[in-house]
Formats: sequence, structure tokens, C-alpha cells
Amino acid sequence: MKSSESLLMVGGMSESGSTLCFNLARVLLLESGVGVVISAQEDPPLHIGQEPRTNPTGQRCALIKQHDLSPACVLNPRNPGWETAKRENNFTVIRVVRDLRDAAASNIRKSRSEEWNLELIKEICDRNLSYYETWEHAVDYDWCYEKYKEDPIRIVKEMQSVLGTHNSDEDLARIINECEGLKNYYESGEALRNPQDAENFELLTRLTKHHVTNKGKIGSYKTFFTQSEIEFMNSRYGDWLIKQGYHCDEKL
Repeated sequence: MKSSESLLMVGGMSESGSTLCFNLARVLLLESGVGVVISAQEDPPLHIGQEPRTNPTGQRCALIKQHDLSPACVLNPRNPGWETAKRENNFTVIRVVRDLRDAAASNIRKSRSEEWNLELIKEICDRNLSYYETWEHAVDYDWCYEKYKEDPIRIVKEMQSVLGTHNSDEDLARIINECEGLKNYYESGEALRNPQDAENFELLTRLTKHHVTNKGKIGSYKTFFTQSEIEFMNSRYGDWLIKQGYHCDEKL
């Protein structure tokens, strides 16, 4: 990071890898000697700080994850000074994107809902498109879930370029493994032994037990939704899906 104080926002679609992206950014910063202050979206806001082993430059970054862009945020385009605020505060925005259909399937799994209809699917997809579009004016980098899963090292290198951090390929592989393994905290039962540690873990990583649904399998919507539900999404959101590089002509 070039400035001693900076802000990083991970925004965009929900159920699309934003928590993983957030943690990759967090560990990349720490491994590069940058102090991190994590701000949660709760009201009142909660903060937790992490310091690297050595930080001779005193660099610090405030790291925030939220899907929407609240009216109070300095980056809201209704604020006439948002461009100046972004520049002067060294504010970087990473926007997360994923196939709308997989994101919708993951959302329903996470809610543990056993019944849904086209109206609910539309509501989920429209909300996610709103999350995606609200950052359009301020985004610095689009982090695509499918591209990450295809080649994690390449995407994390692109993140490094955006963040101005420097880690070797060996370090990146270790960082990726660490961040993808965070979900094991719940699967191993560690979270049950000390509730206070679990609370700190959630605040630090923004990862709760409910975030873990189906291990993020790409294309899982094909076995989750019916053919008619998929055709509905393809028809209603096809232009956006095709523009993002997703196919809309699959048959079950």
C-alpha cells in the first residue's frame, strides 16, 4: 500500500465469495506488513485490529465488507464529493460477482428454506443485481468467483496489483489455503469449545457457520432448481448473464 492510511471496501453480490475475497485481502495485507482494522456493518459499528509481525512503515488499512452502498457512505454517488473523498482517503473498492443462478441457489440453501417460488427467486436475483450495480461508479476491481475457482493464484495476483502488496507465489498458495480452510473452524467443532473465541473469529473473518452451504460448487443451480425455474432466470436475466460470460442455453 502506498499511503500510510487507506480504506478497502469489499462489496457487491451476496453468496458470491465475498467473505473469501475479504479474507484473502485481509491476509494479503497482513502478510505484506500492513496493519488491518476491520469494521463490521452492524450499528453501532464494531472494530477489531490486527497487526503484522513487523510494520516498519506504520501502514494501516481499514477493511470493510458490505454488499449494499448505504446513503451514509462517502462513496454514495449522491454525495457530490464522493470522487474527492475516494481519492483523498485512498479508498479502494473490490466488487464481487458470481453467476446469479448459483448465488440464488446458495441464498436459499443458507436460509434453510424448503419451499420457494419464482417470486422469491426474482426477489433474490433483483437484490443481487442491485448490489452489483450500486458499486459501478466506484469499483476498482471486479473479483469473479468462477475465475477465482479456475485459477486462484492468477486472481490473487491481480488482487495484489490492486492492493499494492507483494508476496511470492509460494506465499500466495499458503494464503489461499489458509483462507479457504477457515470454514474448517466450524466443521472441526472448535467454535463450540469457547463462545468468546467464536465471537472474535466471526468478527475477524466475517465468516459465520451459516456462510458454509455447499462448498461453493460452480453450476450447482442445475441440480437445485427445476428446468422451468432455470428458464425463468435465463429469460429474465439472460442479457446480464451473457454479458458476464455465463451460458444461458443449458438443458438439464
